[in-house]
Amino acid sequence: MTTTTTYNTKVFLSIERPNGQVEEVDVTGRFAAPIHPTIMAKITAATAQAGKGKVIKSYSVTTKGTRELSAVDLVDISYERITKAMNI
Repeated sequence: MTTTTTYNTKVFLSIERPNGQVEEVDVTGRFAAPIHPTIMAKITAATAQAGKGKVIKSYSVTTKGTRELSAVDLVDISYERITKAMNI
């Protein structure tokens, strides 16, 4: 079987809570990596205004993996190549 490389990126915020504890919050479903500076400023301000703590930083973690392609995946790839070649 044919395999393909996959990449999985997760986005995290480091937040110092009012009690002094630093928490790593997974915000992958809400923000794409990297978080734009304007959006980061809004997140920082909203977190402070809500009294939830101070945002220290944002960072992303990307993991690389592989998976086997099924027959359906191979047909999809072939179809995409054909339609690109025909400019459809």
